[in-house]
Amino acid sequence: MTPPVFVSMIGILLTIAPCTGRLLWYSRLTRDGRLVMGGQGPYREDPGLKPAQSALKKLESLFPEADSLTPGYIPAGRVAMTVDHYPQLCALDRGVFAGLGFNGSGVTTGKIIGKCLADLAKGEPSLRPVTQPKPFKMHGFGRIAITAFSALYACLDKRVAPQG
Repeated sequence: MTPPVFVSMIGILLTIAPCTGRLLWYSRLTRDGRLVMGGQGPYREDPGLKPAQSALKKLESLFPEADSLTPGYIPAGRVAMTVDHYPQLCALDRGVFAGLGFNGSGVTTGKIIGKCLADLAKGEPSLRPVTQPKPFKMHGFGRIAITAFSALYACLDKRVAPQG
């Protein structure tokens, strides 16, 4: 359970955490009052503890009082990114559609794309444009590129981070 001292800060955290740099961070409050926060991790199946430690450091940079928190669970996963950072609504075949690339915000944008997919299934026009899936030309270099750009963005974020 998230300690009561943080409950008053949750609204602030949920507002600013995703907007603090080039690397995306997310935060959610679960129904049972747990704070879930995370962001960039290594591009491998078992990320280890380092990403959780980075998330805690990020939280502590926003709220120094958070230095006493210990993660209760450390999940791992991958985010489906698109080149332009917008989700894609694609026609895969005649009458077959898919929503792709929610860029880490599938909880919010997934609802919109889900409505578009439902409209298309009913034969109605979509609120969003329907495109053909576009392969990412450098996909084979994904692991190297993600690692390199993550390091670059982390350095750039540190350069512009407010000094406390």
